[in-house]
Amino acid sequence: MTYEVIKKKNVTLPISIADAKKQVSIETEFTEDDILIGKYIKAAERFCSGLLGSDIAETDVTHTISNFLGGTIRVKESPLMSITSIKHYDADNNETVVDVADYTLLEDQFLFDISLPPELGGEFHKVVLQYKTGYINDDIPPDYISAIEIKVATLYDHERENYSDYKLKSNRAIQNLLAPYMRYL
Repeated sequence: MTYEVIKKKNVTLPISIADAKKQVSIETEFTEDDILIGKYIKAAERFCSGLLGSDIAETDVTHTISNFLGGTIRVKESPLMSITSIKHYDADNNETVVDVADYTLLEDQFLFDISLPPELGGEFHKVVLQYKTGYINDDIPPDYISAIEIKVATLYDHERENYSDYKLKSNRAIQNLLAPYMRYL
């Protein structure tokens, strides 16, 4: 049986703390809540990325496939910026770095297939892919930025949420901003 483990680590924040402070009407000189606002930016990015089904912030991804039997690997993380490395480990745990000439990258909208030579597969073989997903800050679509800013504001000042009859109503602004870009797999 094949097992896959995907680990992600954001490399950058999608918006600056200064921009988040503008959204929540805090003076830039007030620094007591900077760490908290940074946490809210990360949480808002994860929330919006979850709605989209793709990464927003530049993200390092390590994708490990145990018992790789050869063939094609489907990469569902997107948007794919670059492949950093592909390493193959045989049954004796000997490492081989797969050269760029030895694999094919096939793009189909938001899914990427990496086709590896058949000799790299076998029982107890493992493949470790390292790649980058997301956007460089200047390339993040404006609607994504707006959605993150709105989410940061509602996390920081929860009274911004909509109340009706003393019950919390969902803020549809974020979903409305991101709906045209959402991926459905």
